[in-house]
Amino acid sequence: MLIVSLLLNIVVLVPVVTSLAARAPWIARAWGERTPARDILLAIYLAILTASIALLAVVATAGPSVAVEAAAVSLLAVQIAYKVLTAVMVQDALRNPVVLSNLGIAVVHGVTVAALAPGLLGWKSPSATAWADGALAPTLDGVTPVLEQPGIVLGIAALVLNEGATDENARAVIAAAVDAGAVALDTARAYARLDDDGVGERLAAEGRERHPGLPIITKAGHYRAAASAWDTDGSAERMRADAERSVDLLGRPLDLLLLHRADRVDDLEESVTVLAALREEGLARAVGLSNASIELIDRARAVAPIDAVQNRLGLGVDSFAEYRHCREAGIDFFGYAPFGGPRAAPLATRVPHVAALATQREASVHRLTLAAVLDVLPGYWPVIGSTRVESVHDAVAAMGEPVDDELRQALLGDLASRGVPVGV
Repeated sequence: MLIVSLLLNIVVLVPVVTSLAARAPWIARAWGERTPARDILLAIYLAILTASIALLAVVATAGPSVAVEAAAVSLLAVQIAYKVLTAVMVQDALRNPVVLSNLGIAVVHGVTVAALAPGLLGWKSPSATAWADGALAPTLDGVTPVLEQPGIVLGIAALVLNEGATDENARAVIAAAVDAGAVALDTARAYARLDDDGVGERLAAEGRERHPGLPIITKAGHYRAAASAWDTDGSAERMRADAERSVDLLGRPLDLLLLHRADRVDDLEESVTVLAALREEGLARAVGLSNASIELIDRARAVAPIDAVQNRLGLGVDSFAEYRHCREAGIDFFGYAPFGGPRAAPLATRVPHVAALATQREASVHRLTLAAVLDVLPGYWPVIGSTRVESVHDAVAAMGEPVDDELRQALLGDLASRGVPVGV
């Protein structure tokens, strides 16, 4: 719809602007004789036309992004307002062809804004999914989807924990991801330094300042205990304290709070009970588990509905069993280390057919793989661990990469050949 609205602006405004500038005879019948007010109107039309052409050019060459969509929504919203107002302000409005065309264009632009606005906010509005009595509308298994749109999530762990990591580089990579259109940031209480327990969440909060509606995923119950040691505590006291600290650092209720090491806590039921309480109290909008087997997922669901699971899911390395299980239960799945992590064999050796297509299409194997993954795995968000601006740009560009049957079948075939069928 974005392209439709921008093209509509161009198709309508090119003849109008040309005729106004040339003082065509028919212009006087629609806009009146030439006056300073009509010249001002010409300048406004020229500005809208120029902005529409520029936005369309960016979309055509680089694909849609958060910044482009935000600019387009702002432009279209102003147009909707003035076009609707012409029906109120102009005498005999419904007999005026300009007013009628304005109303028709406003309807098209309204559809576009309605389609783009939720994605810019990143989350479904609780009020948009509520019944008249204020209760959330029921969804599969009592779960409400976490993110509004599919796409790439930037994980912050490596930006904080890698040897030689600096805040300056972390800020640059996070800014690049946000500006390029990453749909969320992923952090945790455990992404900390010995002298700064909040650095990971603070960096995420700074990144969100570039796009205030951007969701941030964080995790509790796991913390840095020494230079090379982390410990786990899923007790109600620790989980609540971690959540409150995260709210303080991130500056608002948590978008998604996960139990970080579901595989290591002493009492999973206690941890899930407090997660459900935090959601009920409004400290977290959604809750879930990280590093959880199917057995742990089912144990958690026996206590309370969970909204999401985040597990490692290296393509051609890890099983898709937990993903398929979550898919069947209507639980969103976030897969970290999608390329298998630093110890895995090179990605190109695990997806050779995708790698061959990448060479033919002069694209990176990582970008094509992510694009295909987003296409064939609904309800799955890859959590990338990029530490360079260039790599995060390439990864997020996968969201706009065309996926055809050849690429789709190449990925599915590569995974099946390694004994990792992707049944959904």
